[in-house]
Amino acid sequence: MSASESVDYLSFFKHRNEHCRILLSLSEEQNTAIRENRLDELLAIIGRKQRVLSVMEQEKGQHPEIWEQWQSDRANLNSKNRERCEQLLAETENILAALVQMEQQGTMQLEKNRDDTQQQLEKISRSMHANDAYYDQSDQKTHRYLNVGR
Repeated sequence: MSASESVDYLSFFKHRNEHCRILLSLSEEQNTAIRENRLDELLAIIGRKQRVLSVMEQEKGQHPEIWEQWQSDRANLNSKNRERCEQLLAETENILAALVQMEQQGTMQLEKNRDDTQQQLEKISRSMHANDAYYDQSDQKTHRYLNVGR
């Protein structure tokens, strides 16, 4: 049995394409959760993405040399299968490019959220310091009160 007969390229590339589509969909959900600051949901989405990546890694582990085999075997495949495989590979590359872009957007939004939170914390800290400066530590009544008879 030759290498091209032992590897079902079309099936492997279909599965890879489907998994990449799932990852893209999960990244869209992830970015929505990031924008809406739903961190509990974000963790669940990241867990689902990790499971998809694990499945993809397992599939790749079953055929560790698939890319090298594809390069050498593709000329020997019938034209219909070869064209369908190449079409799937091109679609998958487009999906991966969109996925990278979406992940970058998510990273930028997380950085913005982090910076916004840092600014809010700094504002709270300044407010607390200002409040402490005006806070009268003694039990004595001071001139701050308008009602002197208090």
